[in-house]
Amino acid sequence: MCIRDRYQRRVRGKSRFQIMSKPMLGLCLWPMLVAVAAPIPAPQGLQGHDDENWPVTLMGPNQTVTPTLSERYAVLATMHPGIRRYNMYWSAFEPTPSSNDSSRVCAPGYELHPLSPGGMHDFHRFHCYSTAQLRQFDLIFSLDRSIGAQGAAILYSAPDWATEPNCTGFVFGKDRIRAGCVPTSGAMPDYEDMVTLFASRYSPHLKHYIVWNEVASAGWMDCSPQVPNRAGPNGESPLTELEFEFWVNKYAEMVQRTNTAVERQAPAEGYMIWTSNDRQWDRPFQGDGDPLHTGVRPFLDRLWTKLGTDFSWNLAVHPYDRGNPMDAGEMDPSYGHRAYTFATLDLVREYQRSQVRAVGGIDPDSARGQSFTWMYASEQGWPTPSCCDNPTRARNICLAHALSVQTAQLLAVTHNYFHDNQNGSEQGGQDYGLIPGNVSGTLANGRGHPTFDAYNATSPGVFGKSDDNFCCRNWRVGCASMYKLGVLDPIQTTGGLPPAVVLHGWAWSTDAPKAGMEPVRVNVSIDQQLIMSGIANETRPDLVEAGVAPSPMHGFTVGLPSSSCTGIQTGRHRISVHAQTGAGVWWELQSSPQCLCDFVPCAC
Repeated sequence: MCIRDRYQRRVRGKSRFQIMSKPMLGLCLWPMLVAVAAPIPAPQGLQGHDDENWPVTLMGPNQTVTPTLSERYAVLATMHPGIRRYNMYWSAFEPTPSSNDSSRVCAPGYELHPLSPGGMHDFHRFHCYSTAQLRQFDLIFSLDRSIGAQGAAILYSAPDWATEPNCTGFVFGKDRIRAGCVPTSGAMPDYEDMVTLFASRYSPHLKHYIVWNEVASAGWMDCSPQVPNRAGPNGESPLTELEFEFWVNKYAEMVQRTNTAVERQAPAEGYMIWTSNDRQWDRPFQGDGDPLHTGVRPFLDRLWTKLGTDFSWNLAVHPYDRGNPMDAGEMDPSYGHRAYTFATLDLVREYQRSQVRAVGGIDPDSARGQSFTWMYASEQGWPTPSCCDNPTRARNICLAHALSVQTAQLLAVTHNYFHDNQNGSEQGGQDYGLIPGNVSGTLANGRGHPTFDAYNATSPGVFGKSDDNFCCRNWRVGCASMYKLGVLDPIQTTGGLPPAVVLHGWAWSTDAPKAGMEPVRVNVSIDQQLIMSGIANETRPDLVEAGVAPSPMHGFTVGLPSSSCTGIQTGRHRISVHAQTGAGVWWELQSSPQCLCDFVPCAC
């Protein structure tokens, strides 16, 4: 039987899809579901939180609200978070196998779903799910809903009984992780049942479903033993084409089953199905025995041939970086193996647009086409000690948000670990907690901590509304006013034949594209006559170190034409440099003009 033959029957008229037919994978004729654009559940704000640990810690007995938890949510409400994201580990909900026995009795602390054979129309089997886990999210989602936030679930970590016993996992820091071991074929209906439970219990609050984690990595999506999960000698990929197909087919089925389960509940407000993608756009350089990575783009190339445009699915992206979200260098083709950051998410969206047109034959600017080109920056962060101290991480929260605001179809952002656990948010040997752990569970003493202040500044009621917020005061992003900054360094002259004049300096404007990251144009004039133009795009790391610009690519070096140098060897001459904002406004740089008297710097 074709998988989607069963899907078609189970929808029973509730689907927003029209049924057609096409061959798929050479296996059989699968019904093609032609998507009708669904409403996009727009969050109240762009910035959100990954914050499950503290609410769980602050709960009272039997998953009840405590005064401390209420105080925390009173502070969170002032931030107007868009999405609050949670790991909803299947293994935590269902540690014991499912059953076909309707008379099954669950152990204490677990409850039967569905309750009777009459409820089987939405389920494949009977399950004993953890009552404590269900009630925990009942409370968390209720509190999130009270502050206007939407819910997002990472659907991950199959229980041992649902995975291959010989799935090896991988070493990450001091831990061996098997959470990525995928469900067996026989357990795939159980995976779908888990999603059905979440969608039926937590809709319409739970609107975002992220399927598994960083699936182009065999560490985080482990199909062993059917598929090798380690790089070979010299880091080469040992994958055969059939093994790669198995990997992608497994994930495609998980995405399809997720959509089927959620669609069955038909939430009128809309929902989003997200695939999980790390930042390694091309296959990275790997060492012998590293967890195998295919590269995100090669994986998506194949995934598009499986999913097509049958239903709306979009990309959850993880735009980590080397310490500055405005770093765009790793997506340059010359880099060797490309990796995206917040600064280059527009290139990821362009890839999706090209696939919508090529695979689906759909105009990517149409409502239906745009339903495949949304992005959700669901995980990224700046770990300590390998990356950044807290002031730098606060800067990065501001810069990432400034870029996100200007990135088309970026629906939401949730950084990894909103608030450090009291014992640290260690992951892979690094601590990712952004708001430090010595900030209390109520967040009442958060002000004055740079990362807390940065989060507050990215609230939709603050960012871009005034110049008196943390991000604007410190990094000139999120300001109501436009800032134009730049300096002409002291002019250097060299006599002889031919004479030479070299100008150095820097310029940037908050009004330039990508939150001021894009370079601005500079004009050089002598005695008010335009001589030449150039682009301020040279590397000046000292700008970032001094805190005068968010990214280094704003320097310029200009050598005046020989004819101009010859003409100013005698007498007094004024040399000035102006720069142009993104809106086309020209301004003169600080320390401009500068004068030469008989080819020697002098006062103007």
